[in-house]
Amino acid sequence: MISQIFLEEKQKLDYDAQQKEKKTEEKSEKKLGQDNKQIMREIELKTEEKVRIILEKGQADDTDILQSILSSGAKEFTEKTGRHMSYSEMREMFG
Repeated sequence: MISQIFLEEKQKLDYDAQQKEKKTEEKSEKKLGQDNKQIMREIELKTEEKVRIILEKGQADDTDILQSILSSGAKEFTEKTGRHMSYSEMREMFG
């Protein structure tokens, strides 16, 4: 009888711990998503400014310059997040 009560109490504690861990992970993922969006927005604004300058100089036909700008944005994203951006993130930032 005592072992049954002990087992039930242990199962309840395990379940509660799992639920708490799940909530913590969800909060962490949500925060991470917000951080990534902010990072993406900052890089997007920097990239737009660089492209605007290239357009004003009349060098928009030089694909090497444009590729360099996009590559530096992707590199900055990797440095700040610790991972490469996904294709959808790339499309979202660079169009």
